[in-house]
Amino acid sequence: MIAPSLLTADFTQLDREVESLGEIDLLHLDVMDGNFVPQLSFGLPVIASLRKRFPHHVLDTHLMISNPSACIDDYIEAGSDRISIHVEACADPATTLDRIRSGGAIAGLALSPQTPIERLEKTWRNADFILVMSVE
Repeated sequence: MIAPSLLTADFTQLDREVESLGEIDLLHLDVMDGNFVPQLSFGLPVIASLRKRFPHHVLDTHLMISNPSACIDDYIEAGSDRISIHVEACADPATTLDRIRSGGAIAGLALSPQTPIERLEKTWRNADFILVMSVE
């Protein structure tokens, strides 16, 4: 599958950036809160705008945020079709995955490079997909 990340897009030209991608399977949206990871990126308003402008694209939202369970419903409401959470950021990843799925989205687990794969041992079967990161 082709899933380009919008993280490096020119946000003053976001429509053009997405349109220039041509035929794609997913739009990968890296949401960063400046807490779980030091960088800060876009959030709910950008996702909601993308959903309105590109209703047929699959929005694959990667939440690199602290306590993602507190805002799962907001990301589903904004239009995320797939949501991945970090096992390192959730007290109860299985419950959060269930909430994602019950909201109508596909639920995934993301794993940072420094996190041992064993952290997925109890929850990987609850996930629809696993996102294994290659960079911090």
